[in-house]
Amino acid sequence: MNKGIIFKCIKVLIILGLIFPGWVQAQKNQLSFENERLDIVLKMIEDNSEYVFNYDPNLLTPYYFTGNLDLSNNDQFINKILYDTPLEFTINQTAIIIFMPELSDYRICGYLKDNKTQEVLIGANIFLNNTTQGTLTNNIGYFDFTIKSYKNQNVSFSYIGYETLELQVQSFNQIECSNIQMYEDTRLLGEGIVITDFILDGITEEIEFNGFIMDYSKLSKQHSMIEHDILKTAQFLPGISSLDESATNLQIRGGTSDQNLILWEGIPIYQPGHIFGMISAINPFSIQNVEIHQGVYDPQYDNRVGGIIDISLSDSLQSKGSGSIGTSLTEAHINVETPVLFKKLKIFLSGRNSISDLYYSPPLENYTNKVFQLSKIDDNNPGIEEGFNIVDQRINFHDWNAKILYEPIENILISAAYYKNDQVFQYNLSFPEDPYNTKDNLRASSEAVKIKVNWNINNKLTSSISFVQSTYENAYNFEAEELGDTLATYNQFNDIIDNNFIISSSYKTPIFQFNAGYDFNVKKLNFNIVNKNINEPIFEDFDNEKGTFHNFYASTNFNYKDIHVSGGLRSTYFAQQDRWYQSPRISMQYFITKKLKLKSEAGIFHQFISQLEEIDANTIQVESPLWVLNSREGTSSQKARKIAFGMNYIDKNWLFDIEGYFNITTGLTTLSPTFEVIPTLEFSTGESEVLGISVIIKRRWKNLDTWVNYSFNRNNYNFYELFQPKFTSPNEIRHNVNFTGSYTYKQLQLSLIGNYRSGIPFSRADGVLEIYDEDDNEYFYLVHFESINNDRLKDYARVDLSINYRPSFEILGKSKVELSLSMINVLNRVNVFDRGYYLDYPNNGGEPELSFVDRTLLPRTPLFLCRMYW
Repeated sequence: MNKGIIFKCIKVLIILGLIFPGWVQAQKNQLSFENERLDIVLKMIEDNSEYVFNYDPNLLTPYYFTGNLDLSNNDQFINKILYDTPLEFTINQTAIIIFMPELSDYRICGYLKDNKTQEVLIGANIFLNNTTQGTLTNNIGYFDFTIKSYKNQNVSFSYIGYETLELQVQSFNQIECSNIQMYEDTRLLGEGIVITDFILDGITEEIEFNGFIMDYSKLSKQHSMIEHDILKTAQFLPGISSLDESATNLQIRGGTSDQNLILWEGIPIYQPGHIFGMISAINPFSIQNVEIHQGVYDPQYDNRVGGIIDISLSDSLQSKGSGSIGTSLTEAHINVETPVLFKKLKIFLSGRNSISDLYYSPPLENYTNKVFQLSKIDDNNPGIEEGFNIVDQRINFHDWNAKILYEPIENILISAAYYKNDQVFQYNLSFPEDPYNTKDNLRASSEAVKIKVNWNINNKLTSSISFVQSTYENAYNFEAEELGDTLATYNQFNDIIDNNFIISSSYKTPIFQFNAGYDFNVKKLNFNIVNKNINEPIFEDFDNEKGTFHNFYASTNFNYKDIHVSGGLRSTYFAQQDRWYQSPRISMQYFITKKLKLKSEAGIFHQFISQLEEIDANTIQVESPLWVLNSREGTSSQKARKIAFGMNYIDKNWLFDIEGYFNITTGLTTLSPTFEVIPTLEFSTGESEVLGISVIIKRRWKNLDTWVNYSFNRNNYNFYELFQPKFTSPNEIRHNVNFTGSYTYKQLQLSLIGNYRSGIPFSRADGVLEIYDEDDNEYFYLVHFESINNDRLKDYARVDLSINYRPSFEILGKSKVELSLSMINVLNRVNVFDRGYYLDYPNNGGEPELSFVDRTLLPRTPLFLCRMYW
């Protein structure tokens, strides 16, 4: 045999001799088990190692182990064996003692998110298995609570449309809260999609009843689309617009502003605007979420036939304190959210006040000029400039709110909320060396209170009891005097007291949710007009109107594979009429693919309170809503029948959404003389018929968001008592196109908004009507109209620009400053929104000529905001 081969063989044997004992020992240190009793696992470890275990055999009886063990690392393999048990251990060299420990404190906290979109999951159930302990994620997907338990206690996470997730308490980081991912349950939702970035990051398309949710706390910190105003932000959504560039006069799918229900913390707000509606009366920086429904909505909401804007503050005790302070060219504001007792008591405070006494800014001047044009205030301006008139004019407003959250015991949350807004306008007119003077005073205010007790009975069932009160007061007073003698007085007064007592419950599983409740509601209204001018007395008195309503409602949401269905019924008993009203509704979404979804909805709705048109007795002629019950003159309620169909398609950075709708609303009431050829103060009743379509196309690039929103609306009125029963609605916007672009670079944001729409309908006068009065043997003249709303004003166009900068500062922690400069109507286009006709009599007598004057919208108007938030 070759010596080289012999040498190599010896070398191999030597190497094998060195390696084999170690290999054998390594194999001895590796053990594998399949569902083996824990006492047997420990016995085998003792047989294959030097370790000795001390334990009570009864402790191990319930537990089994499956897996591979490496005995070379004692801490690691023992932790692995005991991970799914409450047992713990100590090691003294080779002796291992296993024992049952005392209960320990564990902090369970984190942010629950969708694993794909990283959007937070709001209202998810979190509970400890086999206990009644648990909580819900708040409006930012956050949860935080502390428990006493063993380390293997399971925590379950459940949310509709997602796979249930279970984690042991020992897996939670006890120092900082981390993100927890949940995965969509394709067995339930199939290819279903929810658009969590509808037009902006922070606006989510809601599945239930085809609505939208605006995370306003997120929007206000990331976007600045011209103005931070809740009701103006809502106008970016398809189907929502304002005829007069105000915040409050919202047209939602062809409806009128009084047909919309605006809620703050579940409380109806009857005066939602400042400066006669030009800006909203709700502080945007104190808000957490805004839920918006344009058509069909959940039957829990009070009776309305238009849209729903539901504004809410945070309900979380877990989040840290935050706040902001700042000013714009119209108001100054402050917001504070602070824990008082950790996880037990929290307080929210917020307030705004006008700056008109300090600085009458360009926006305030333009807002008031727009509101008061063609009124006596506008007529007196030339006299003021020439020194013939002396005027003292003031407009002030404020709003503030507070909320307290208190959890006396686990799973019971008590909340109390208070809101108030106030608007005061004063106009005093006098003349040099003349004792004659007049005084106009107008005050409008709203006040709201809510107390609620919420009980999470278990991870599926919750119940609540609430008391809600909303009040509204609108008082206008005019007085003319000379040398201390009153020559004329005019008083107009309207107030509302709206009380609700509500009991509700909700039962929720991953594929099914059922809600039910009872709402006892009493509405009390006063409305009167008293004119003591001896030449033209007017007395209208509708004091002490009362409506008592018993409302029963139920709704259900059902998810299965590719379909989602929401349905419900609101059943209302109107005690004064001894009559029941039924309001059923249904909404469906069908997911054809991941990218394509069909949606439809239908329902019947009733409304028992609404506004009357201004009857032109208010001498300053500004917006002054008058609310009445719809039970007069044979009208029992407004009734709307709605139906809508649509689809949306989403692919990467593209979004296409289209929806068509048809609404018929009966029981409309008006006192307005603008519908009459010869004005009267008689009530007229009628109906509206709306056919519309809305389309939105959105494209997102890396730092650029753009979208185009188009809507078509055909709205006809039919008032049978009028000489022309059917005519175009005065609030119809036939075509409306809106383009928005927003570019973001680091802390800098640039926005451009362009809006073009059809002109507003108006009644074109065609001549002067001459009438002979036989009693006085003289002629008098009236403006003659051939028909109502037979023409349109010129088309509307406006372009707005804004620049926004948000630097970060290490002040008061991680604070940010927002500086925003905007320009409304950059091109200074003259947009007309109303035309009025009058008779122009020649100075030398004779027959009058027909003339008209137009009311215009805002000219070029600067806006500025400076605030610090943390």
